[in-house]
Amino acid sequence: LAVVANGATEPGVRMCQENLTLAQSTGSSPKLIVAALIELGYAWSAARAYKQASVALHDNLDLLRALGEKSLTADALLLAATIAEGEGNTQRAARCLGAADALYTRHSALQSIVYLLAYAQTHTNIRASLDEEAFRTAWQLGRAMSLAEALHYAADDTNI
Repeated sequence: LAVVANGATEPGVRMCQENLTLAQSTGSSPKLIVAALIELGYAWSAARAYKQASVALHDNLDLLRALGEKSLTADALLLAATIAEGEGNTQRAARCLGAADALYTRHSALQSIVYLLAYAQTHTNIRASLDEEAFRTAWQLGRAMSLAEALHYAADDTNI
């Protein structure tokens, strides 16, 4: 993902696709496959290929439900926020980012530097697009979601 963060989206997407293929073909743990799908989603999002990023996100959601892994779920919700923000749906983005923030905070989930940068950039973009009250309301609604509600919200294409 560092390659993508530095603006090299095409090689970054290829590397993430290779990582996912390797994880799937070697019988890696479900956590590694989920992490590879999330990374691929971020690579697609950085390339402004939001449809492909959304596919990577949706491919993850059933695995995330089964795993119940808080840190990876927070990363996936951050990806959902990044996709929504990129597509101009800032209310949805703020709600997903609020849900991700709640998971990161409640479970002391660690973020990689790349995800910290994505979080900061997405947060800044959303704040610039919404007035204070709209942002605060959407953010609080996201933070109040349970894990199951947040995953359902991320999966629900009618919210897009």
